[in-house]
Amino acid sequence: MYGQFCGNENKMRLTAIGKRIIVEDTMIMKTHPIASIIIVAVIFLGHSSHHAADLGDLSPLTSWDKVARGVWRAEMGDLENEIRYSDLAAAPPRLKALNTLSNAAFPFTSKNISFHLDSSEKVMVRIPTDEDETLYGFGLQLDGIKHSRKVMTLNVDHWSKGGGRTHAPVPFYISSKGYGVFFNTARFLKIYNQVGNRKDSLRNPPEVDRNPPSDEPQQGPWLAQPPGDAVEAQVNSPGLELIVFSGNSILEVVAAV
Repeated sequence: MYGQFCGNENKMRLTAIGKRIIVEDTMIMKTHPIASIIIVAVIFLGHSSHHAADLGDLSPLTSWDKVARGVWRAEMGDLENEIRYSDLAAAPPRLKALNTLSNAAFPFTSKNISFHLDSSEKVMVRIPTDEDETLYGFGLQLDGIKHSRKVMTLNVDHWSKGGGRTHAPVPFYISSKGYGVFFNTARFLKIYNQVGNRKDSLRNPPEVDRNPPSDEPQQGPWLAQPPGDAVEAQVNSPGLELIVFSGNSILEVVAAV
């Protein structure tokens, strides 16, 4: 069902190759002007199509439909021709059984889930997390069930024991805060779990010198992997459906799924 998420990676790799040729092989560039034009075009396309959305570019996801007790769904973009993960299920959801569970509250009332639709048919969704929050799940991952502060590529593969590339990944995770999130797509999925990779995040640690002089005190320690404040998922698709589960315990969230 899943395969390698490599569209942007290929463009970035070509961009890097183009830069190296321009810097190191100037004689070749002078000899082959057509090659120069091609490589410059590749660099331009790579940069223009790989623009990451700033937080100010995101839109709040506010149109939620309550499917059953403790279950909500929302759509982003165009899903008319999309194959959802749930379309491949052997049976429809058992709504009667779901409505026997507790009527838990929606878990994102104080912090909105947000999203961005790219002009090149890419969707990015951002799900806020707390500092003391831990994430579990994503199907069969042979490096354990805890996946906070990781970057994962969900696709069917025997690449390694973890990182998303296993023979049974699932686009679903559970939070220690008592909710679960399901990315209802059959496409390849790239997920950044609480990874501090945004300069415009409001929860970044203070900027410090990694090797400061002894007479210059710093505001805090240098962090190789600063904690992030959200889960961000990216998919090459014109649209995406998100399903949120909530319960009075993690066990109840698992039972709902």
